[in-house]
Order: sequence, then C-alpha cells, then structure tokens
Amino acid sequence: MSIERENRRMRWPGLAGALDTVAALLPRRLPEASHEDLLPEDLCDAGMRVRDIGGRRVAYTDHGSGREALIMVHGFAGSHRTWSALQVLLGERHRVICPDLWGFGGSGRPATLAPHDWTDQLLGLMDALGITDAALVGHSIGGRVALTCAATAGHRVRGVALLGSDGAQMLSRYPFLWAMARTPLLRMTVARLAVSGADVRRLLRASYSEHVPITETMITAYQRPLRVRGTYAALRHLGRSYPDGDLTPLLRRVTCPVTLVWGAQDRVTPVRAALEMLTALPATDLLILPGVGHLPQEERPRQVADHLEQFLARRP
Repeated sequence: MSIERENRRMRWPGLAGALDTVAALLPRRLPEASHEDLLPEDLCDAGMRVRDIGGRRVAYTDHGSGREALIMVHGFAGSHRTWSALQVLLGERHRVICPDLWGFGGSGRPATLAPHDWTDQLLGLMDALGITDAALVGHSIGGRVALTCAATAGHRVRGVALLGSDGAQMLSRYPFLWAMARTPLLRMTVARLAVSGADVRRLLRASYSEHVPITETMITAYQRPLRVRGTYAALRHLGRSYPDGDLTPLLRRVTCPVTLVWGAQDRVTPVRAALEMLTALPATDLLILPGVGHLPQEERPRQVADHLEQFLARRP
C-alpha cells in the first residue's frame, strides 16, 4: 500500500475499517464472463472510424469540413452518442470529431487505464488525423481530459468549453467517495449496472433533469458498453489510479480561453463547481441553463451550439 493511501486510511480509520469489513463479505469472483459478451466493434455504427493509437483501438466520428477542428470528449460511461445533436449543428461550420474514450463505447479496453492515458489518446488522435491544433469540448470527466490537454499541450488547444465538468470537488470534500472508489465496492457497482436495468435507470434519472423521460432505449444504450469484454478490468484499474484533490493547480496552467455551460439542475456536478472554476480559469464565462441537468448537450443542443459558436467567434 502506498504512503499516500495509508495516510488516507489513518485520517479516516473508522471508514477504512468499515469498508474493509464490507469488502471481506463480497464474493471474490464476479460472473464477468457472462456479462462481457460483446466486442468494441459491436458498438460501432457504420459511420464510425477506427484508428490505432499507441497500440490501442480508438473509435470516433468525424463530421463536417470546416477549417477549425472541434474535438468533443464525453463523460464517464458515455460515448460519442452524447454529441449526436451538437455534431450536426456545429458540423455546418466546423470539423467535429467525437472519440470514444478508452474503456468506453467502441474504443479499446486496456487492462491498465489511467486518466493520463486519455490525454495521450486525444493528442495521439490529433497527430494521426494531421490536426495541429483544435478547440476542445469536454463533458463531465471529459472536461478534466480537455483541461489536462490544455495545461500540458497548450500550444495545441485553441479554446476549451466545459459542460458539467469534473473538477474532483466531490472527491475532495467527501473522502468516503474516494475510499469507496478504491475498494471492491466499485467493482460490485459496475457489475450491477451491467445486469440491472433498475440501477441504470436510477443513474440516468440522476443525470437528466426531471423533465426528461427515461426510456428503455436509453437504458439499453448505457448498458451495452458495460458488456464489452475487458470493461470491468479497465474500470477497476481506473478507479485505483484516479487522481485525488481538486484541479486548482492544473487550472492555473491553462492559458487559452475557456467557457462553461452548466445545467441549473445538475446533481452530478452542481453549479457551485462551475463557480469555483471561474476563479481559476482565464477569460471564462458561464452559461447556466434553467431546468437542465447534467447533460446540457442532449437536453438543450441548440442553445449549447449557439453559445459555443459565439465563444469560438470571439476568441483572438
């Protein structure tokens, strides 16, 4: 056990002990083989493209023929599908590329997966497609990926748009969430999502605003990627390697223009997370959409597209 992880256990000994007790009661073997009955290519539509980046499969869509490239990065358990409406709207003036992150959608399921791999994936895809620089749009965890790219390869990022972006505020404020992510509880949760439509329904209900009906089609669309061979191994490794703390030091290294788009009813990353980001990011504005949850790109695609067009037009 690392010193850092041991320190966390010493700070919250009661929590650590309780989690160890629960973990000991969980079954050692999960019925993963019966759940993982699909391959990544089973999730790829006819219009999707595939590249090999660093020996790993990357599935993506490439729409539009504008001079500027927009790369849109989905969130946890998502895929390129979350950008379907925006890709059409913005594809009238821009080249819009929507990759599936490793571990999700039609992309590969590496046995070892860490957040920095996604940064390498995006930059590697840009290289493969001959894209010198691009504007990045990130949703939820995809926002963290976009910000990391901007902080580490700023000369290649012309602007960043964050939609309900992950800033690790929840993990920083509520350490029990961090501890749970490091135990077999995460493994059991992911396994349940693969077999329980009721759990997926609750997850979607928490993500969308109360005005959006949750349909069986939506539930199936989120369950199928969890059935791809290697998904659980990749997500378990991701849970062990996901970085702790907030993003403030990283945000201060971002020099390109940034805009924020948030749903007023976002219960996954509440509006307060956006307000905190405003203090650390350059040239940032915030659009709050009333009556919208964690997925503004799906609930209000036209408003989001108009805001992004304005943002792109006023950059230097």
